Amino acid sequence: IPIGHYIVSYNSILVVLPSEGTHGPFYLIMRGRLVGIIARENTSPLVIGVSGATFRSVSSVEWGWKAIEDTIKVG
Repeated sequence: IPIGHYIVSYNSILVVLPSEGTHGPFYLIMRGRLVGIIARENTSPLVIGVSGATFRSVSSVEWGWKAIEDTIKVG
């Protein structure tokens, strides 16, 4: 996982989040080498080479977390 991030489990899925107090920009990765919200990192190594990789910028960790929760609930 990137430096300054930690892992949580949500519905048996491991999700990477930035440590509290970390400043953006934030990027939400829904399909890649990991799932989660990455702060100020180059997301390329986490998504290049992953078939169907999906990622985008998000305005806040809270918004990204809501998107993760919604996606996991839908399946």
